[in-house]
Amino acid sequence: MLRFWEIGLSRPKPSGRNMSIAHAQTQRFRRFLRVASLFCFCVLPLLSGAADRGFGVVAAPDGNTPVGEQHLFVIGIDRYEHWTPLNGAVTEVKRLREVLLRRYLFSEEQSVSLLNGDATKGNIVKQFRDYKASLSPHDSLLVVYCGHGYLDQDSKVGYWVPVDGGRDRDTKDRWLPNAVLRGFLSRMRSRHVLVVADSCFSGDLLDTNRSAPDEITVEYYRKAYQRISRQVMTSGASEAVRDASAFGDALFRELDGNVEPWIDPHRLFGRVRLAVSGQTPLLGALNTSGHQAGAAFLFFLRPEAAHIPSPTFGEVTPIVTTGQLLLSCRVSGTLLIDGKKLGRVESGKRYQLKDVTSGQRQVRVACADGVEWNALVNVPVDGTVEAEAAVPRKDPAPKSRPPSRPPSGPAGPQLAQDWTVPEVGMAFVWIAQLKMWVGKYEVTNGEYRVFKPGHDSKDYKEHSLNGERQPVVYVNFDDACDYAKWLTDRERAAGRLPDELRFRLPTKDEWLAFAQCGDGREYPWGGEYPPKSGQAGNYSGQESAYKRKIDGYSDGYAVACDVSESWKNPWGLYGVGGNVWECCAENADKQQPFGAWRGASWGSYFEDGLRCSVRYYDLDGSGRSNCGGFRLVLSR
Repeated sequence: MLRFWEIGLSRPKPSGRNMSIAHAQTQRFRRFLRVASLFCFCVLPLLSGAADRGFGVVAAPDGNTPVGEQHLFVIGIDRYEHWTPLNGAVTEVKRLREVLLRRYLFSEEQSVSLLNGDATKGNIVKQFRDYKASLSPHDSLLVVYCGHGYLDQDSKVGYWVPVDGGRDRDTKDRWLPNAVLRGFLSRMRSRHVLVVADSCFSGDLLDTNRSAPDEITVEYYRKAYQRISRQVMTSGASEAVRDASAFGDALFRELDGNVEPWIDPHRLFGRVRLAVSGQTPLLGALNTSGHQAGAAFLFFLRPEAAHIPSPTFGEVTPIVTTGQLLLSCRVSGTLLIDGKKLGRVESGKRYQLKDVTSGQRQVRVACADGVEWNALVNVPVDGTVEAEAAVPRKDPAPKSRPPSRPPSGPAGPQLAQDWTVPEVGMAFVWIAQLKMWVGKYEVTNGEYRVFKPGHDSKDYKEHSLNGERQPVVYVNFDDACDYAKWLTDRERAAGRLPDELRFRLPTKDEWLAFAQCGDGREYPWGGEYPPKSGQAGNYSGQESAYKRKIDGYSDGYAVACDVSESWKNPWGLYGVGGNVWECCAENADKQQPFGAWRGASWGSYFEDGLRCSVRYYDLDGSGRSNCGGFRLVLSR
């Protein structure tokens, strides 16, 4: 993931700062909660939005409580001006920020980071003042601090040490007392505040006398979210904490692995504490802060994060399916499959190759005279495929050295004309408004396997995602960029692509342009919601294998479909909106940085997630999921 996803929505601004949810979908959801365990489902319709909020939470655990903005404030310091440097504090807060933005309902717009030189006392205090002035009674604030701390043994007062904090223990110049932090946090109007502090002596901040609930149920979450919370989770009591933080690692793992729709600090702390040794993590209420008994900060899991976990290859054994290849040889030479030498074959003989990994395989016979036979052979699962290694045709030696910059010949792209890449079969549409070619379809498994023959797009609930004409999934930003470079190099070497043209990922703005087709439409299919069956892309319709569906919408597919069957937009592009999230770059530079994932997928069902403006950020684009793919453009 698909990461999962920060959403920037352009829609009319809702009345009031916060929203009370009372629509029919939520009412059905509330009835469901009365009879079902919280953990029997893996995703909630949590997203709705407004342009000025980035996104909001549709439903609190009781379905009625207004939910405001989820704010994130991270502070990390390695390189101090006067104190001993730390090792990994900035990395730790970056990792925590990444997983919170990727999997939980925090957004870039409501996130503030102060790292190293920016984490001065003045900047930290100013940000707390800004929060005190701006947060509403329905908002939530999560503060993450990783840096030096100090406990005055005489006064028993603890301090955070900003990057510009002095060394003198008497003057404590530019130190930040826990009492000042407590004052800011206790006087904020926000409903919930949670401080996660990975620093020495951070335990001075809290009151640990408040016990954890005996049982965490839907009723517990309902009451916990309605009440005012001021909580602190720390890596240690009033004691020194080691530089290399087991606490931070454990916290990241639990946030990254959680699949529950809500998780509170008590449940999170219970898991983290068991993974930490040599220090005493603590959880409690902020001293004298107005914390109400039974209240708790809640982490809301993004809807798609629950059913698209990042694969942990080190902990699973992949299932390898095989088939049989019968090879009739009309040539002699060395047989290779996917680059692996299997031995010598002789002309006039027939070979039976058992237990060949199923899928598209690159089969080659390298002959002694320097030529070779090669073909892509699709090996069926538990089946047999036949192939014939015929005599390869020798190309005559060129009479003269080819030009260093091959011209765009008849087989290459012609300006203002559609074009299909030979052999690979990838079709491109000339878009005059953008002065570039855009992939007619999302890149398919078959097209991607010409580049990586062994790629596996897996399946979802026994529905295959591995079809040759289904869009390739379980690829990330780097995979997509590598494929674009490979295709560029291939076509240039074949003399079909001039140097000034290259394949690349569309930028997120280019994607929006060919999704809106020049008329600023709100959804890929037009301006009205819900979509009409047969007039929009492959989303989570009534046939979907995914649990949540669009009421009344039918597209005929359980998962991703053949790329040519996912609705054609007015500019002649298929699947722009639905089928798979499409990976986009930030700009068109030669070394493209990651931009966003756009367009929703076969598992998307909530209204705001289908808008053209929706963007899913996976930070560096490293995530892979069963609904994330890409399409290419061809441009200068």
